[in-house]
Amino acid sequence: MWVGRPGWQFPGEGKPVRRSLPGVKLAIGLQNACLGGGRKQERWPKLLARLRPAAADVLLLCEAPATDALLQSFASELEMAALPLPPSKSGIPVALLYRPSLGDPVDVCTDFSSEVTHGVIVAAFDVGLGDPLAVAVTHISPFSSVHARRDIELASWSALRYGPNAVMGLDANQQPPGEMPDLDRMTRIDITRRFCDPLADPPRRPRTDVADVLAADGFHDCAVLLHKMTGDPALLARTGNSGRIDWIVATGPVAAAVTGGRRLDAPADATNHAGLAFTFDTSRVQQS
Repeated sequence: MWVGRPGWQFPGEGKPVRRSLPGVKLAIGLQNACLGGGRKQERWPKLLARLRPAAADVLLLCEAPATDALLQSFASELEMAALPLPPSKSGIPVALLYRPSLGDPVDVCTDFSSEVTHGVIVAAFDVGLGDPLAVAVTHISPFSSVHARRDIELASWSALRYGPNAVMGLDANQQPPGEMPDLDRMTRIDITRRFCDPLADPPRRPRTDVADVLAADGFHDCAVLLHKMTGDPALLARTGNSGRIDWIVATGPVAAAVTGGRRLDAPADATNHAGLAFTFDTSRVQQS
């Protein structure tokens, strides 16, 4: 199972931690809404029924409503504010919503969004740490393994520009290392793009470019971290059609602050992806 950079430790595992006080408890959610590209609004009620109980302070959407007007309307149903949609090559955008009580971001970055297949947006929030907490969302290319690596490199760089404290939600369109997708649920083209050995019978080597870049940049898979603490198998269940491709990741200082999380999957027919929500207690953020 993928955790991230080798040598990283949980608080109390032999590494002194200086805590930031007072603490803020933040819920950060991720959902591929399958609403992008001009799709209609008939699934909004089911999506809203799934997302409301998560009570996210920041909600990260892939395949978001395709216009700012639609996005603002969707956000208002959740009593949230929405940042303007970032540009994307595909026209199927990502989006970032936040609770007004959190305060407006101190900065927003979409500098490389037009170069990323489905876009990337980063909001930097002041939550009482020495550096802002950067929260990012992106959606990695399923069309090209070459573009997938470029997408995640640009997204990770964007998230880390504000300092060491970062959380990213993404539809990775790849498996985490050590996890095998269900080949029977994959199309031929998906196998071709997501395996290093697509002509093998059966393919056995899933591509892990996205996770490799994130691990090298210091990000950790929150689902794996929380599974290590709780043993909850639902955290490692597939989120997409064939595997666990939707991730919330955090840099080491913030990964130490994960205190809870859940899978968002009811109603089941709201979208074809399960969502995620994790809680972070900033009083547990490791500060250098």
